[in-house]
Amino acid sequence: GSVIGRLAAKTTRKKGTKVLYTAHGFHFWKGAPLQNWLLYYPVERWLVQYTDALITINGEDYERADRLSKEKAAVHYVPGMGVDMKRFAPVDDKEKDRLRKAYGFTTQDFIVLCAGELNDNKNQGMLIKACAQVYRNIPQVKIVFAGEGTSRSSYEKLVCQLNLEEHVQFAGFCKHIEDWMHMSDVCVSTSLREGLGMNLLEAMSAEKPVIATENRGHCELVKHGVNGFLVKPHDVNGLAVYLQQLYHKKDQLHLMGKAGRSMAHAFAQEQTVSAMEEIYTTYMDQKEKVM
Repeated sequence: GSVIGRLAAKTTRKKGTKVLYTAHGFHFWKGAPLQNWLLYYPVERWLVQYTDALITINGEDYERADRLSKEKAAVHYVPGMGVDMKRFAPVDDKEKDRLRKAYGFTTQDFIVLCAGELNDNKNQGMLIKACAQVYRNIPQVKIVFAGEGTSRSSYEKLVCQLNLEEHVQFAGFCKHIEDWMHMSDVCVSTSLREGLGMNLLEAMSAEKPVIATENRGHCELVKHGVNGFLVKPHDVNGLAVYLQQLYHKKDQLHLMGKAGRSMAHAFAQEQTVSAMEEIYTTYMDQKEKVM
């Protein structure tokens, strides 16, 4: 989309139209496969000449874009896509218990939510394997996958192979994802690549501790030991250890949740909308002067 849009605007841009491109995560990142760098980096470097403003949503991409641009396009940073702090405001224990009863869970269940499309990049098999290590020590553990995707059938097979049918639930596409956030204890993201991670921001807003794999987007949101934990991609054992730690240390679980809510304010919708409005207004004013 970003390629087609900028190429289509080449002619009208010469007449004063401003072209603004928001990157939700470059495909060439620190540690990305070589083929990503060989394919995507040259394309972005070529297209920057047809771009007036390049908007990024995480620190690593901002620094990369600044070097990529070489002053051909202005580079901006906005704090993500904006999380609705009201929609995901924390609820009290009474409401949490009501939601659990409505969705078929108990107050004793230890609910671990993983929200997002089921695909290879989201890497949800890592959480399923961690559950196989955890459920013997935490019989009440319930892993919930909220989302659909091409990898669902393979993940369901893995659950059966590991005899985890009583501990893993595939909830499918969830229209009211805030309900699932509120009734959960911990939220997990195992993605190999993320531009930022809205699922983590929503969980943080709901005062849930988070466990996430190390990547540029997650590292922007998760401060290890403060609002959650970071693990290496594919570190199943590390993920299992932190899940058990949060189950046994309820005080830490609650403190991390509150720290996450506090940190999420920097990525609130109001902040993002204000930053984007300022950027777009600047370029609209520039076009009016040209006309």
